[in-house]
Amino acid sequence: MAPKARPVQFLLWAGIVGPIIFVVTFTIDGALTPGYSAIRDAVSYLALGRYGWIQAVNFVVLGILVIAFALGFFRWWRRRDSSWVLPAAALLIALSGLGYVLAAIFTANRPPQPPGPKHTLAFEIVFFAQGLGCLLVGLRLLRRGVWRGLGWMSLIIMFLTVAAAAGNLSSIFTQAPRTPISSPSGAFPLGGLFNRVLVLIAFIWYLVFAGRMLSDASADSA
Repeated sequence: MAPKARPVQFLLWAGIVGPIIFVVTFTIDGALTPGYSAIRDAVSYLALGRYGWIQAVNFVVLGILVIAFALGFFRWWRRRDSSWVLPAAALLIALSGLGYVLAAIFTANRPPQPPGPKHTLAFEIVFFAQGLGCLLVGLRLLRRGVWRGLGWMSLIIMFLTVAAAAGNLSSIFTQAPRTPISSPSGAFPLGGLFNRVLVLIAFIWYLVFAGRMLSDASADSA
């Protein structure tokens, strides 16, 4: 492995390690929390209560690793693409990582209340920023033959994350009508499951892109 390639590869690994740690942690934490239901309750509600610090730390660690991945994404692409599009996407990915940190600082209200405006704002930053980043990446990669498939994947994930963020936006200004996004617990028995599916969809993008870039970086080093 070339010396200059090592830091970039370490940063790209953050896009794989971060989501895996996050999912494993909230899964175990939820299973061990009395009265908590992974089917009914959103991940954010684990940050409440006596052991809420576990999920708060989980948010912060994920946010830092997403920001690290964004830096690796920028450094990897700047030698391969001279346009402003992918650096702008990297900035949006980093902003999404900041949103996870804010989600730890501004915890959600207790169910069955809506999460609250501050936590909802953190949610908006996470998913709007990633969605817009995916839009830029998708449009750019549609022009690159071997990356065209990941370009389409980026556009699909963009649609899903932005749609979720747009639906959630209403809960900042009003308590009704409630949706599985703006009120993921209480009013909707499957709210927690819906929340987890959305999180996993967002994480697919990191896992696939980090894996692809690491594969190409290893080939370049060889």
